[in-house]
Amino acid sequence: MCDKPIASVFWAYDEVVPHWDRLILRSHVVEGGKRAVYQEGAVSAMMHPQALLERHSASKDTRLSDGTLMFGGTLAAHGGVRPTTEFAFELEDPVLGRKIAHAYRVRTLPILG
Repeated sequence: MCDKPIASVFWAYDEVVPHWDRLILRSHVVEGGKRAVYQEGAVSAMMHPQALLERHSASKDTRLSDGTLMFGGTLAAHGGVRPTTEFAFELEDPVLGRKIAHAYRVRTLPILG
């Protein structure tokens, strides 16, 4: 189980939907002191957000209420899921030339029981 950090920057859906399949998700881990690609691929590898919205909504109005967030899954991890001391992730929009990125360090807690 892990936290689900979210960015402080959001892009309007209407800005990215015309080129949705060109968006790229990428993450890195640190292994042996070196940064390595952990996940990478186009968002088209996952369910399209419109399909998720349609499954969520019982009516024809598929908009989410203000303040609502929907998680859409993740990409497979290169080399399998494994622990790391540092994790970085980004969403790249190559069409509009921008990225949303974040990174954090992990502190492993002792097992007390």
